[in-house]
Amino acid sequence: MPHNLLKPVSDAMADRLRNPVYFTFILAWSASNWYGLFLLFFGEEKASIRVDAFVGSLGWWNAVYAPIFFNASAFDIDALGCRIH
Repeated sequence: MPHNLLKPVSDAMADRLRNPVYFTFILAWSASNWYGLFLLFFGEEKASIRVDAFVGSLGWWNAVYAPIFFNASAFDIDALGCRIH
């Protein structure tokens, strides 16, 4: 692909990853869905079976509520000045 098409996309992705809200949400989502991600990437079955196992492991708590809760908690702790170093 031409460089002029990839540059805006890569810049947008870099901006989103540098934004603490997006990065913390992605990190919290990955942490709460670690088992499904492990099955998806390291399972020994066919790809369709791995995808079905990943989708089956997602629930409302893992996919939505837990990442939002952890993301809000991280920013509440940071806003109170209780940074962990």
